[in-house]
Amino acid sequence: MKRSQKKHLNIAMIAYTEYLIDPRVRREAECLADRGDNVDFLCLRQPKNVADSKPAQWETIDGVRVCHLPMYKYQGESSFAYLLSYIRFFFLSFWYINGLYFRKKYDVIHVNNMPDFLVFTTIIPRILRCKVILDIHDLTSELYGLKFESKKNSILLKLLKIQEALSLRYANKVLTVHEPYRRKLMDRKVPENKITVLLNTPDEKLFSLQDYGTRKISTVAMKNNTQATIVYHGTIVERYGIQLIIQALAYLRIHEPDLHINAKIYGRGEFVPQLRELNRTLNTEDIVYIHGKHIPLTDVPDVLIEGDIAVVPNIRNAYNEYALSTKLLEYISVGIPAIVSYMSINAEYFDNEMVVFFESGNVAELAKAISYLTRNPAKRRAMAQIAHQRFVQKYSWAAMKLDYYKLVDTLAGRDPDYSQPSQGKPQNQSVYVR
Repeated sequence: MKRSQKKHLNIAMIAYTEYLIDPRVRREAECLADRGDNVDFLCLRQPKNVADSKPAQWETIDGVRVCHLPMYKYQGESSFAYLLSYIRFFFLSFWYINGLYFRKKYDVIHVNNMPDFLVFTTIIPRILRCKVILDIHDLTSELYGLKFESKKNSILLKLLKIQEALSLRYANKVLTVHEPYRRKLMDRKVPENKITVLLNTPDEKLFSLQDYGTRKISTVAMKNNTQATIVYHGTIVERYGIQLIIQALAYLRIHEPDLHINAKIYGRGEFVPQLRELNRTLNTEDIVYIHGKHIPLTDVPDVLIEGDIAVVPNIRNAYNEYALSTKLLEYISVGIPAIVSYMSINAEYFDNEMVVFFESGNVAELAKAISYLTRNPAKRRAMAQIAHQRFVQKYSWAAMKLDYYKLVDTLAGRDPDYSQPSQGKPQNQSVYVR
């Protein structure tokens, strides 16, 4: 039986993340706030270079009431320290969410992994019939096993798999980021009708192809077919292969000296010191800029304006094989042609007309791809246009968020009230690519 209809829902969201720089959680929270729901979001403090934060400081960001809990994200090599950080966040979230629940009477609480067990902070509201969503951004056992090189038969890995299974069973509904993860979750005995796929497609309010093209034309000097700027943004960790960009440019400097290619790498992470050392060793500091700091999501479009070519050079491993890069979707959304490592997940959504593939870890192949796109501006324009038409217009956030509304409304016990996305012809939008 449906609950009585309420004009607005009360929604709580929890994530071990820095809100300003996490595109998925911001899109989800803001789309609910945009339609008038009351949204509270519990998260970590922002890094000091992004915002001056105080313990438990509440602020309203684009209609979402954000609470920065009094702790920072752990960034390091210790598996034990990671676990302690997660446990501390669990108890802080448990304290806050239960106090808030008795005042707000949330209709739905949306919990984002990692860790999966964060979903159990909602146990009291869950007993009182509040509905709970578990949003699977990453498969914990795969990522943890890769990051800390755990053996498959280790006790810790077994415990991780147990908590993952219990968390999935506990949640009323499970969200995940793409079809391969949905299939993996079904292999782990999660019922198909319990899972909703919500791709990490960029929000058109920020990543507008038309706006990007207009600004690009007015801000970037004309280049010939021997000049290009490569752009990369995101977390700087070794498994993302950013080091290959520097190595490829060093290779091109020797083998194709007529090319004038530079790279701008934005983001923060544990691998920044090693990346800077590699830049010094290869004498590429004059052509490779390493920012080394987090960039708020709202500032990312200003960074992308500088790019003629994007590179997503993830290293092949059990985790990356199924990790659809959010940054890749952002590049495609604004019309930047992309070079990507060949992975199962990339091949599932893209083909050779939409991106340029290269063999993961192969510096010479990456260099060849960079050279090819630099020397062929017409190919860049055509590839960007095709990628936008085949992917962005099919999986737009405007369409994706309707599935999210339906999930939230159904859990809250009210009939969804919105129009389905148009299935008409794709819009004819020009793509500007240098």
